[in-house]
Amino acid sequence: MDVHLINHEGIEERPVEELPTLLGRQDGLVWVDIPRCDTDAVRVLAEVFGFHSMAIKDCVERNRVPKTHAYRDHVFVLMHAPERGKRGHVHYIELDQLIGRNYLVTGVAPHRC
Repeated sequence: MDVHLINHEGIEERPVEELPTLLGRQDGLVWVDIPRCDTDAVRVLAEVFGFHSMAIKDCVERNRVPKTHAYRDHVFVLMHAPERGKRGHVHYIELDQLIGRNYLVTGVAPHRC
């Protein structure tokens, strides 16, 4: 899991342990990229961010159709994009985004949250 703080000074990589503090700041955007889904990532999504359980479920499972869900304090957006595979086959990758007032959480299927 990669945690970045983006503000007028630039982009800083930060440790996951700082997420609660970073989310309380008003001077930037916190971007969390989850390239591989594991139990720690699910714990962070649930306990640190407090995301709705259905949003977490949609992140953990592969979805065949794009969707958007608006929750009280965040929006879940699931999109697909074409990607050329081996031998010219086109595959669709899934990009999940959880968007809040001062944060963006992204993940790409199948190894994502």
